[in-house]
Amino acid sequence: MATYNVNLTKKQITNETHYSIYSEDTNRGWAYRQVVNHLVNLETVTLDKQEIGIIGWDTAINAEEQRENEPVTVNAYTHIKVLKSLSVPVIDKKQFTLRNFIHPMDLESTILHIFKTDGAIGIDYLLTPERRAEICKMALIEKNTLDQNINLMLQYSSKIEEGTTSGTYGRFLIII
Repeated sequence: MATYNVNLTKKQITNETHYSIYSEDTNRGWAYRQVVNHLVNLETVTLDKQEIGIIGWDTAINAEEQRENEPVTVNAYTHIKVLKSLSVPVIDKKQFTLRNFIHPMDLESTILHIFKTDGAIGIDYLLTPERRAEICKMALIEKNTLDQNINLMLQYSSKIEEGTTSGTYGRFLIII
């Protein structure tokens, strides 16, 4: 398998910022995931001041209900600024749209994050509907493009391989 030989650019650092904040087990990470969830659920939306205000308000209300004793500062504008600077854009001008393509290295990071909480290395991981949905949400991609993006990623990844191909349960990946 080929390995990535990439010099990090400002855009890639920003992509890493997205994955880093999304993965944080902090109030900031929780609030960021709430903003991403809101946008992913809408799939396509114009981000005017009113919509950004609604996103911030919804996140603040959820914070009161779910993060009772932990103060959560919600700045939807800051979170949207991170999303605006992703190297495969999800926001063009003021329009948020899920993307059809994600850089293979970014998809690899997403999958490794999703599976790292599940256990051991070297075993087959079934891409259940729940895991597929979480990968698509974190990667900000259309659900119908996931397999195509995984196929591309597998050509370059040194950390993930195609898993078991026999049986009718679905697609498997192996973290190596």
